Formats: sequence, structure tokens, C-alpha cells
Amino acid sequence: MENHDYGYVIRKSDAFYIVDVDPGIYNSGYGVVSKEEDPYGKYDLEDVIAWAEAHPDRVLSEHPLEAEMQLQEQLRQEQSELEAINRQLFDAMVDTVFGSAAATMSLAEDDAETGDASVDALLEARAAAKAAIAKIKGQLEALAEAREAS
Repeated sequence: MENHDYGYVIRKSDAFYIVDVDPGIYNSGYGVVSKEEDPYGKYDLEDVIAWAEAHPDRVLSEHPLEAEMQLQEQLRQEQSELEAINRQLFDAMVDTVFGSAAATMSLAEDDAETGDASVDALLEARAAAKAAIAKIKGQLEALAEAREAS
């Protein structure tokens, strides 16, 4: 066995490990698979497995920032949804101010021809998106505080 300290190791499966993982940097590390799959790989999978068995305290099931990264992705999706709702709401308000009387009346209820949502429905969707964003931001803050405390 090679005498190498692999640092923190993420065991993805029996045949795939990530070595030299920095717990503070998501997507850090080097993937190790068998020499059959990657003949030019830097490390030998059997050496990594043996090292991981000898150092179980350094073996992780996932990156410590995984939950935070998933929440960040959810936050981006919610913010994108909010931007789309805001654009629709802005367009509806412009139509109200500059449109014809018929266009103004159609804002009070769903327009059957275009499928556009009413202003009230847009405002409800906007409020729901803002609440979801606030919730995710709170979860991210809690994760950051827990990480700093440890």
C-alpha cells in the first residue's frame, strides 16, 4: 500500500471514492476509480479503500456543504420564478395603465384566450415565492451558523 494521507475521503460507492476533499470547498478532491476504468488515474483504488478502512473518522458519505449547495440551488430557482412573476405582473400593470378598457377588464379574471393569470393570482404567486425565498435564506443562515460553531 502506498504511504499517502488522502485527507478527507468521500465514499460514493464501493468502486468510486473522492480523496483529498477540503470540507470548506465544495467540489474539491480527486476522483478515484479502478485502474480498469481509469488506467492513468493518480491513485490506486485498493490503496484508497485500505486507507479509508484504517481511517474511518476521515471518511464522509457526502461533502459537508452538500445540504447548503442544494439549498443554494433551490434559492436560485425560487428567485428565477419570482423574477418571472414580477415580469408578468409588470406587464399586466402596464397593460392596465396603457391598454384599452377591454384589456383592463380582462385583468380582473383569467383571460380564457391567452391563459394569462389575473393580477390577483400573480400577486399570490409572488407572495408565495417571496415566502419560500425567505424560508430558504433562513435555512442557509442556520447551516452557516452551525458550520461556524463547529
